Amino acid sequence: MATDVLVMPTLAETKRMQVAMRIRRASEVIGRLTSDLIEYTRSRLGRGIPIERSACDLLVLCEETLDAVKGTYPEQQFVNQFSGDLRLELDTARMQQVLFNLLHNAVQHGDRSLPVALYVAGEEDEVVLNVANFGTPIAPEEMQAIFEPLVSMPLSGVAQHERSRTSLGLGLFIVREIVHGHQGTISVNSAADTGTVFTVRLPRLHS
Repeated sequence: MATDVLVMPTLAETKRMQVAMRIRRASEVIGRLTSDLIEYTRSRLGRGIPIERSACDLLVLCEETLDAVKGTYPEQQFVNQFSGDLRLELDTARMQQVLFNLLHNAVQHGDRSLPVALYVAGEEDEVVLNVANFGTPIAPEEMQAIFEPLVSMPLSGVAQHERSRTSLGLGLFIVREIVHGHQGTISVNSAADTGTVFTVRLPRLHS
């Protein structure tokens, strides 16, 4: 329907841009769903998610991913802080997938009036990445379940019947598999006063 609207000769330029952005967002959703299903199938077949490491500057990767997420959510406020040496051996494409999924998740399940935070610190033996948001805290009994496939968290302040129909509940599962593929760990803490914080620890591999 959107493509039919685009070819209308009398369509105003502002409306044309709105329709084009709608097509772009829909394409991104379809792309993520397809990618998630492929990764899920690989994992169920016991093959895991393949990791191909190369030299990576996580600072650059974070900045590029933040720009992409900001384009998807132009009204959402983001804050970030980077410190230390963020260069290490990573699968760049996979780690960008981790960052995008965590940031997307933070926006979807957080209070839209409050910022989403990305903090990355390079330490001697590892790099620690935190993605934080404020919203309805995750119940303690759901803390580990959210990393399992086909499990979706309720959107903050959204009724059960109004949850996103585009989520397969695979995003955090794939994040966990990619992090484990890098021999790293991922954990989550959630409370009303501190917000929900996902912490990824990526070890530096010393030869």
